[in-house]
Amino acid sequence: MWWNRKKKQENGSSDGRLSGRITSGINNYVAERQKKLAGYLNYKTEGLSVTAKKLFLLAVCLVFGGMSLYLVVKPFWHPSKPDSSLKPQAISVPEHANKTGDENLHPRMLVTEEDMKEVWNFKRYMDSLKSSVNGKSLYDSILRARPGLMDTVGMLEELYLLQQK
Repeated sequence: MWWNRKKKQENGSSDGRLSGRITSGINNYVAERQKKLAGYLNYKTEGLSVTAKKLFLLAVCLVFGGMSLYLVVKPFWHPSKPDSSLKPQAISVPEHANKTGDENLHPRMLVTEEDMKEVWNFKRYMDSLKSSVNGKSLYDSILRARPGLMDTVGMLEELYLLQQK
């Protein structure tokens, strides 16, 4: 039987975690109770003939199948009665169920006007360094330390202009 199969232990070692031990203990308890119940039911039915067992199975199927069918069909017989045990109802969906949260991660304005003012001030400062004799060495050292700095400034300007459209 499927509940009697033993699971293979990896490398012969038992699981050291508490949750693993608790789970295996519960599994063992349930399997033991299933074996006892199966033995008891076998003992009670061993005196019955094959025909009696088939009739009993048929009776159980008819009773539980009839009850299930009754519960499914009953609300449709008298849909206006308020005492129906099962009544079809609309499912309410929370308003945030279809939102992923990405809306907050990507604001509409990636580069604000205040940011651009700072970028333009920095660009003017770098241009003034480049144009003066004493500032030329400082300008070169900044670009050596940050090679793609002026490219980034240009990309920020392009991005800001694209946002404005």
